[in-house]
Amino acid sequence: MKRSWRERVKRGARDVCWLIVFVLISSTAVDWWRSRDIDTSQFPVDTVRLLDGRQQDLLAMSQHEPVLIYVWASWCSVCRFVTPSVDWLSDHAQVVSIALRSGSTKK
Repeated sequence: MKRSWRERVKRGARDVCWLIVFVLISSTAVDWWRSRDIDTSQFPVDTVRLLDGRQQDLLAMSQHEPVLIYVWASWCSVCRFVTPSVDWLSDHAQVVSIALRSGSTKK
């Protein structure tokens, strides 16, 4: 028996919802698994030097709201995918961006 258009849309919407739930649960599990060995009681860097030469105290920044420390590099393929989301997040939260450089500056 052929399904109606509405039944197919309902089933598709239900399948998409289950897919979203699966992705959220699995990404949360992966994040938990990867972070279980991280000792958050001591962060190795409490101050960073900004591009203009000033010192920024990360501990003071994080007293009232979380601070995302984003380490990236222009040659990193994953960073190219993640950076737009971090840029968006920086409009709504505190973000400290640390750019890595490797190799020679000569071309």
